Amino acid sequence: MNQMSSEPNVAGYPTNRAPLRGTSVESSGLPWTKNGLELEYPARFDTLARLGHIPFLFWIVDALRPRTIVELGVGRGNSYFAFLQAARQLGLDVRCFGIDPWLGNQGEETHRELCGYHDPLYGAFSTLVRSSYDAATPYLLDKSIDLLHVAVTPSSNLTHDALERWLVRMSSRGVVVFHDINGSVGPTAAVRLWGNLRQRYPTFEFLHGNGLGVAYVGGDPLCEPLKLLFDGTSRANSNHIRAYFARLGISVHEHVVLRDLQVRLANADLRVRALENEVARGAEAMHCRSPDLRDAQTGQNFRQQMALIMRLQREVSTLNRKRIAWEQILQSTSWRITAPLRWVVIKVRWLVSKAVD
Repeated sequence: MNQMSSEPNVAGYPTNRAPLRGTSVESSGLPWTKNGLELEYPARFDTLARLGHIPFLFWIVDALRPRTIVELGVGRGNSYFAFLQAARQLGLDVRCFGIDPWLGNQGEETHRELCGYHDPLYGAFSTLVRSSYDAATPYLLDKSIDLLHVAVTPSSNLTHDALERWLVRMSSRGVVVFHDINGSVGPTAAVRLWGNLRQRYPTFEFLHGNGLGVAYVGGDPLCEPLKLLFDGTSRANSNHIRAYFARLGISVHEHVVLRDLQVRLANADLRVRALENEVARGAEAMHCRSPDLRDAQTGQNFRQQMALIMRLQREVSTLNRKRIAWEQILQSTSWRITAPLRWVVIKVRWLVSKAVD
């Protein structure tokens, strides 16, 4: 798993509710569900990919109560495990299918890691399908899928025709969720496929996190939570919903970064303690030896260990300062209030750069 600080390995962190102060449920005008599942933190993921939209994925499972969930493009599993966590927490009678080709040696390793985590927890109602998207269609009957999540990569071979073969399997209350619709990396397959869907069905779009599109492809009347989401008559309400879920996405992202920093701090501290013990044992051994055995090599090793200890101690001190700074920022009122604004600034900068180009 990736150990880079930009993609922290935080698999296995416990689920906790994301902080959300100063928001009145009754007066928000948002499409609330009674459980507030969107306030939960994901229990498992190992990169920052798709992290900003996990609160909405929790919410849509709670709002729709799907009987069948399918994800095309599982990757490292962040979004798919969010669906499974929500379904299990709600006690839904659901079948889930996570489909991905997981190509090459890296894909083989990823698939093996995911199965090791997935099967004991979710194997009773979920299946990881290692297959091309076309070859996996026979797994599902027509009109059986309530929630389809399309999270394919820019290089995916998912075509318009292939997507249509999945759409005919959507139920009469089916919802399709599309990742990466804002085209920040160019006209990807997701952008083109989403453009076609938005011309045919009622849709809602989130702007943060490379964009997330939600389309209602069913024919049944919308359930209460979804009515407000797809009601395009109120621009103010749409902006409120976008800001709410963007804010939750930021909270989850920053929680993960802070937790990763804490893990790195603990690991560095353990390394320092282990080396200090090793140096102490070496010093004691040197003291017991006769002077002629205290050769230059032993002294050099001792100096190297001391230098490493000092470097690790500096690293621990630096990490401690960063952790304290992060905690102060996350607890500040101004940071919570301006969270939606930061997403707007990011989006405006991207639009300006596109216009200049």
